Amino acid sequence: MKYDFDQTVDRRNTRCFKWDLNKVNFKREDIISMWVADMDLPAAPEITEVIINRAKHPVYGYSFRDNRFYNAYINWQKHRNNWQIKRDWIVNSNSVVTSLCLILQALTAPEDKVLINSPVYGQFALAVSGSGRTLVTSPLRNNEGYYTPDFQDMENKFRSGIAAFILCSPHNPVGRVWKEEELRLMAELCLKYNVLLISDEIHSDLIFSESHHIPIASLSEDISRITVTCTSPGKTFNVSGMCIGFVIIENKILREKVKDIFTSSHLLAASIFAIEACQAAYEKGERWLSEMLGYLQTNRDYLVKFIRTEIPSLKVYTPEGTYLAWIDFRLLHLSQSDLLCFLVFAAGLGLDNGTKFGEEGRGFMRLNFACSFSLLQHALHNLAAAVKELQSNDLDIKKLIKESEVIEDCD
Repeated sequence: MKYDFDQTVDRRNTRCFKWDLNKVNFKREDIISMWVADMDLPAAPEITEVIINRAKHPVYGYSFRDNRFYNAYINWQKHRNNWQIKRDWIVNSNSVVTSLCLILQALTAPEDKVLINSPVYGQFALAVSGSGRTLVTSPLRNNEGYYTPDFQDMENKFRSGIAAFILCSPHNPVGRVWKEEELRLMAELCLKYNVLLISDEIHSDLIFSESHHIPIASLSEDISRITVTCTSPGKTFNVSGMCIGFVIIENKILREKVKDIFTSSHLLAASIFAIEACQAAYEKGERWLSEMLGYLQTNRDYLVKFIRTEIPSLKVYTPEGTYLAWIDFRLLHLSQSDLLCFLVFAAGLGLDNGTKFGEEGRGFMRLNFACSFSLLQHALHNLAAAVKELQSNDLDIKKLIKESEVIEDCD
């Protein structure tokens, strides 16, 4: 292995959202932070090198993306996903979430209905409501931890007049990599009911060996014409702080409307370092990604096996993609606020509250396993010990909460 992912990277005192805000978010600093969806693994040295080299030039003025930049991304999509996109389909962005908000404003009308599959990344709901649109949810079916779309429920809601559907592919937080049949059925419903399809594919390169990501717009020309795809190197290469991304729109009418609102919102620019990092990632980062995915798969398999054997009262399904585990704590019979406090003050863990992803996340937590193997082991052993203490009645959860600082906004 060329890259060392076992090294411990201390991110404290770097203005790190994930670690330096523990006291603010969890009322306790000394916890293992496993919530925000970025990695505690070092970025590819090929990326670091180009950033350092560019930083040596003493002027940091405005920069533009050239043909080499675009070709790196276009070639990546062709090579990795067998998706042939054209240069003029690309609209530059600096954030998938910001893009979602502006796409809704550009391509839907106030109070239009927008559908999401819950549980799902919480920013979807905020983007809909923040854009003055009407949120409609179609809960995923939970089959012993394996989630699938409820196509009948989706169609029933499409009949009511849905303007847009936001797809999460691969899915955050449940870890599904949608199969071609599932994608086709969702897209065909959008075609049948004239629904705009917005696909967030930011995790599309984080796919484990038994699965394969398919960009939904690549399935057919008809599907491509109704689809707006949002991507970014941020999750794949752990450069989310660079704030750079792509929106892919084949349909020229839709694309021009999105470009207009992006231009008026000054969203098309990118920093010098973001441009350099992005190009280096797509030109030189494939070997690093391959090794990193192998490391994450080892973490994933250890986590799933450990929970099933050492903490059987918890339930987890093996994620097919992303580096996020969706864990079912419902058999502990704790309220959501008590569960969060238990994890923080008894297990010393900062996880993502399941209700951030919708009401269907009640009783669940999301755990980010993109960290060193040793840190993951430490966290899971802490969790196992805390659950054992709770179930043996040696832990008085009410007393624990009373003695600890109250965590605000647990729900």
